[in-house]
Amino acid sequence: MRKTLFFIALLLPALFVACESDSVSPDKVDVSGIYMVNYGNYNGVKGSITNINIETKESTDGAFESVNGRKMKGNPQYAAQYGNKIYFMGNSTDEVFFVDANTLKQSKDGITIDIEKPRHFAGDGNYIYVSCWGGDIWKDSSTSYIAKVDTAQNKVVKKIACPGGSEGLAIANGKLYIAYGYEKKIGIMNLSTEEITYIENQKAMSSYFLKDKEDNLYLAQVSTYSAPSEMTGLAYINTKTDKIDNFFPIVLNHNDGNMLSANSDFSKIYVLGVAYNASFQMVGGVQVFDVAKGKFESSALIEDVTGLKSVTVNPETNEVYVSTSPTAASAGTLTIYNDKGTETNSLNIGVTPAWTLFIE
Repeated sequence: MRKTLFFIALLLPALFVACESDSVSPDKVDVSGIYMVNYGNYNGVKGSITNINIETKESTDGAFESVNGRKMKGNPQYAAQYGNKIYFMGNSTDEVFFVDANTLKQSKDGITIDIEKPRHFAGDGNYIYVSCWGGDIWKDSSTSYIAKVDTAQNKVVKKIACPGGSEGLAIANGKLYIAYGYEKKIGIMNLSTEEITYIENQKAMSSYFLKDKEDNLYLAQVSTYSAPSEMTGLAYINTKTDKIDNFFPIVLNHNDGNMLSANSDFSKIYVLGVAYNASFQMVGGVQVFDVAKGKFESSALIEDVTGLKSVTVNPETNEVYVSTSPTAASAGTLTIYNDKGTETNSLNIGVTPAWTLFIE
């Protein structure tokens, strides 16, 4: 079956606010090829999907508007496919909304009851589990929780307390693994009992997971603005024993975008190794982790790049897609590299690109 590539572009809340109408009459956009979902601005410009024709390398904004006849109601913090739908975590409207994965059609309203500041999700059977901050997490880390969503009923059926600022999620070996952005621990929820245990006393905060072919997990442990850390890197979690078997140091700062991506045979992991400069821009490069050797390669794939937002490997070609954006309110650039680090293409994309996913 044809694979479709979506680029998820996110933007941290900004002060910039634009006035716009939700009523649109765009030209029809062919919903095929490569798509980018743009965050827009918090309480301002709504999210949107940009279409790129992979053959002509021409981009056209307005795919969501073309299909649905209106703009998005909010801004997607994260999006991914589960089943035949793409679920969006709408952090400005406090909702989980979804579209058909192949047509982009939104046929039902989003889920808003018991959803507050959604961050990420992972799916299992008829349920998706959504990490929610639940309030001003930077003031009170106890407000966060996991929302258990019944995808058949399209509603939250349970809120599971999860203090610590729940962030990225992953499901492996019948358990939900939870990264925390405000406490130095890792949560493990038994999906049968819904009881949460912890791997505590971590070196740093955590952000996102990457699952390998054996159902074990790599976890980005990062420094954040509110909780700086000198010991950051990749933690390797054995999901059978729920112990950290290894830790691989590298400079990592939390970024609201894809920080980890593996090539097709999982022999290499590409890691967005960045730090903030004096202008609060992400500066750094893409580091390459050799899985068999268990260490980072001596040379980065790319380095000294300003405004880095995401790194994702095309699973069909093993090309490396790196997105950048100069500011939190400006459009970005997608640069494509081969696995040797040679640039092969550069495209204009949406505001603060950050997440990619492939639709089956």
